[in-house]
Amino acid sequence: MELDFNDLEKRLIAILPKVERRYRPEPHGLIRAAVLLPLLESSRGVEILLTRRTNEVKSHRGQVSFPGGTVSPADEGVIDTALRETEEEIGLSRSQIKILGTLPPISTVSTGYFVYPSVATLLPPLNFKLNTREVKEIFTVPVEFILSEQNWRLDPVETQDGTFTTFYFRYQGYLVWGMTARLLRKFKEIVAICNLTR
Repeated sequence: MELDFNDLEKRLIAILPKVERRYRPEPHGLIRAAVLLPLLESSRGVEILLTRRTNEVKSHRGQVSFPGGTVSPADEGVIDTALRETEEEIGLSRSQIKILGTLPPISTVSTGYFVYPSVATLLPPLNFKLNTREVKEIFTVPVEFILSEQNWRLDPVETQDGTFTTFYFRYQGYLVWGMTARLLRKFKEIVAICNLTR
């Protein structure tokens, strides 16, 4: 299974606007947030960038996540939120972020967020500068790993917030579950629709 970065980018730009949005009114009482699902090209092929949050943040302490955060009244929409938060968290200028499209918003199970995801590619050179109050580290996972169903599990997961039955995977010592895993499952479905593998 092999992905071509440029082909992936072109096909996602074409397919994301056609993905059934299933938008619904924002559930009452949930906090609006936005995240970025960032793709980059490396010597290992196409990869997805993820962060691990510190234990100092208000929610999802120590968990693997995408760059993102709460929508501010000053933001010019949810994509602007994702760009601003990405710059604040990992020091990547919005001029190095190419938005390809969006995914349907989802709500978090236990922490009360309604999250708008945007898919993007990152343009080199990538010189990250972490906000160490919010982000402990960044790492990447090959897209091929995400696409392989054998790497996924559906079981109870014990976390500091309790035990949840959810889709998850482990990669090089990282546990990826919850909203992050749900978004990656949706991305996996879209890649399958695009028939991007060859």
